[in-house]
Amino acid sequence: MLSRITRGLLAVFAVAVVLLGGESAQAQTYSPYPDGSILINSAVSSDRYVIAGGAKFSIPASEQPYFSNWLFTYNVSSSTLSGITDYPQEGTKLKERNLDTI
Repeated sequence: MLSRITRGLLAVFAVAVVLLGGESAQAQTYSPYPDGSILINSAVSSDRYVIAGGAKFSIPASEQPYFSNWLFTYNVSSSTLSGITDYPQEGTKLKERNLDTI
């Protein structure tokens, strides 16, 4: 029979595994690519992202012609993309192309 402390530790461990997604979980970090960079998924070339505030933002296919900065375009793997956070650094502001407001 397990002691109360052992059961408690096992419960905490089980919660940690669920929250972290198991061993395959990868911590997301800010992008090593400069803001304004375009990242193209090398596995699915139609998947494109723009970097802003260290985070990646998906570019819809209808908007991709407006993002043709080939100087800062990189082909990256799916695992590289999954390692870049979706949440920008505090203070990052984005503006939609058709709107005057930020």
